Amino acid sequence: MKVIGFFVALIIIFSTSQVYADVTINDYKESKNLSAQQESIRAYIGGIGHGFEWASSFLQNRGSKPLYCPPKQLAFNTQNYIDILDSQLVRKQNIYTPEDSIAMVLLLGFQYVFPCEK
Repeated sequence: MKVIGFFVALIIIFSTSQVYADVTINDYKESKNLSAQQESIRAYIGGIGHGFEWASSFLQNRGSKPLYCPPKQLAFNTQNYIDILDSQLVRKQNIYTPEDSIAMVLLLGFQYVFPCEK
């Protein structure tokens, strides 16, 4: 009976489709004109920013190079992430395409604003 349950679980796991949605630069720019989407995009950017903070701290605590190197006393909030994202989009507007991920742009923005010593 346990074997049948195991195979049923495998079938369910492998038959469900994974939903993956990355917010593109185009999505981000369009959301600025749609108030209904602004909070969702802000939450997404906040989540991505906090994830980068955790990942960078984790790397540093393990003795690896962090993703970026902000001052230790600096506390980020969602508006900080948006400001870094917007600045990076303006600064490097000629290299990004509308389909590029804002997560990638935000990470590159962090690395530009808070570079690590070589």
